[in-house]
Amino acid sequence: MKMQSLYVQQQEIDHQAETNQRTSVEVHAPIRMGNMLRMKHLPPKVGMCRTDIYNLIAQGLFPPGIIWCGQRRRAWPESDIDQWLLEQINKSRSVPTRQRRGAK
Repeated sequence: MKMQSLYVQQQEIDHQAETNQRTSVEVHAPIRMGNMLRMKHLPPKVGMCRTDIYNLIAQGLFPPGIIWCGQRRRAWPESDIDQWLLEQINKSRSVPTRQRRGAK
């Protein structure tokens, strides 16, 4: 039922955007919801176990997600996770590689 209401909301946003374009009013592009990932989908995507992900969330180092379809369910927009992964890749590339022992 919730997914259907999200679909209806997205349709309304699309309709408003089309209407505003026709009347030549400046409008920002509508935000589109991508895939939402539950905790069971995160470990294979980020390569960490659930415990490590929860620890990173507690430290403020991982996107906290949003409450989804009820008070106890949490989900993460896939775009947030993709952005976090890109940040981790960029951080790892900016750190100089260690020299081998004995290398001069």
